[in-house]
Amino acid sequence: MDASGACGRCSRSGCHRPSGHRRPHAGTASGERRRLSGGVYLGGADQLSARRHYVRLRALGQHSRWGERHSVSDQSYSIWTTIALDETTGRSKLTFSYAPGFTFYQKYSAFNETDENLAGDYEYRLSPHVTIRLRDSFQKSSNAYNSPAEGLGGGVSGTAGGTNNLVISPIADRVINTGNAGLTYQFSANAMIGANVTFYNLHYPNPNQVSGELYDSSSQVASVFHTVRLARRHYLGVTYQYQRLLAYPSGGTTETQTNGGLVFYTWLPTSRLSLSAFGGPQFAATAQIGLPDSHLIAPAAGGSLSFQAAHTALAASYSHAISGGGGLIGASRADSANVFVRQLLTKRWQATLSGGYVDNKIIEISDLPNTSGHSITGSVAVVRQLTTQIEVQADTRGCARNTRMCRSSPSIPTPIGNGSRFPISSPRRWEDRI
Repeated sequence: MDASGACGRCSRSGCHRPSGHRRPHAGTASGERRRLSGGVYLGGADQLSARRHYVRLRALGQHSRWGERHSVSDQSYSIWTTIALDETTGRSKLTFSYAPGFTFYQKYSAFNETDENLAGDYEYRLSPHVTIRLRDSFQKSSNAYNSPAEGLGGGVSGTAGGTNNLVISPIADRVINTGNAGLTYQFSANAMIGANVTFYNLHYPNPNQVSGELYDSSSQVASVFHTVRLARRHYLGVTYQYQRLLAYPSGGTTETQTNGGLVFYTWLPTSRLSLSAFGGPQFAATAQIGLPDSHLIAPAAGGSLSFQAAHTALAASYSHAISGGGGLIGASRADSANVFVRQLLTKRWQATLSGGYVDNKIIEISDLPNTSGHSITGSVAVVRQLTTQIEVQADTRGCARNTRMCRSSPSIPTPIGNGSRFPISSPRRWEDRI
């Protein structure tokens, strides 16, 4: 379980059972497992970028004055290969995945790009009651659709703060690195404490592609929590969270520091359904060199739902909290929502639906341009299991963003895109039992 109350074992933000998810005893045969899988994914997308941004048009060999509206449309094609390792022992669990890829455009070859997706997750049980978990992910891409393993909206989480990855720039190069370390201690059958630290960095290698609209940013988040089981199906906890959120607009740095105290509660009406909610105040101080500081007290609140049945899985969440701007000019008061549904249609057919929404309201500083806006993402996929080692998947994805820039520049229209992918996955697996 992390500081938000999310279970480190099952990654459900609604799971607060300190005594759940016990591992097999170290040294038992059932506790050892290794699995290697891989696949090839093919896809394509129609991308439309409606801009008032002359730099992007110049990159295409066109020239324009600021304020003129142009639409750039093209068809892109992508191919990825993936390899993943999953190893479990009596006291540890390691997962590692690497997915390089290449995207090329039909008309504008200048936007051809290579993608890198790398992720690692290591969990180790130091003692029967103490567990440490380390996670890191790296992504390099300029295509909003190039994530072969996940939907556009990312994971479902009903917690405060965290990273903000729904600020979309369809064809701008970006590098994202996220690291996380967590420690939990279950000191009794019904109580647990823990600490969590997260580092996030967003970098645009070519500033001309996003000049005046999006900026490099980083964040550091630390939290501690305590949770107790009040009754068989009721859990209550408290969290203290500190955030340091930075953005790097031209000519300076915008820094926001927040302190928040949150109460979270989880109810498990049945073994298949969990409901969670959190709330509390956040205190924010924002500063930029040469400008007066800005102070803000704002409520943070949200909740999540998780349902698991024999043929259906559902997860949904909502959060209202101060978080990093994810490329905007500073930290934002973000309203975000995510949903994920998986339905097993037959023994070999299944369908998934996922979507995400975020509305960012930037914490204002005097004399600085204020950017805000919302993003919407969604995907639908159908998967056919051909054999135990081969499956075929077809999906379609879409995203839209509306950014409002105040005081110094006009409104930026909505960049829209949609894409379809036809991945063919060929996992090969083995298991070694000791």
